[in-house]
Amino acid sequence: MENIFIVLAIIGSVVYKIYTSYKEEMEKAAKRRQSVPPVPRSVPPQQGVPETSRRHTPVPTPPPVVSSKPMPVKKVPPVVPYEVPKEVKKVQQARVERDKKRIQQETEHQSVVENFQFDLRQAVIQSAILERPYK
Repeated sequence: MENIFIVLAIIGSVVYKIYTSYKEEMEKAAKRRQSVPPVPRSVPPQQGVPETSRRHTPVPTPPPVVSSKPMPVKKVPPVVPYEVPKEVKKVQQARVERDKKRIQQETEHQSVVENFQFDLRQAVIQSAILERPYK
């Protein structure tokens, strides 16, 4: 418990020291600003040249020129054609054939489903035959 108080006292003293040095620096800065007023420099008129009031016409500033450079085109390395291995060709050919077979089977299945007709009378007769008790 005593160690905590010692640590807190040290931290507090460090914070207080920083605060006081900050205040002193702010006071020094305020004195520097007050002691040196800006002195306007007056240019003595040249002798022999009469002073005339010249009217200055404001020169319009040109609008800023935006220069844009085209983005550099990234050069893509040329594609080197290479021969596809025989194994890859066989696998691709087999995949195409499987897809064709599947499409044919689906169309055949659809034609069978479309031609199917349900006869209720025949279904009742067959159900009665299947459910009759054995002797």
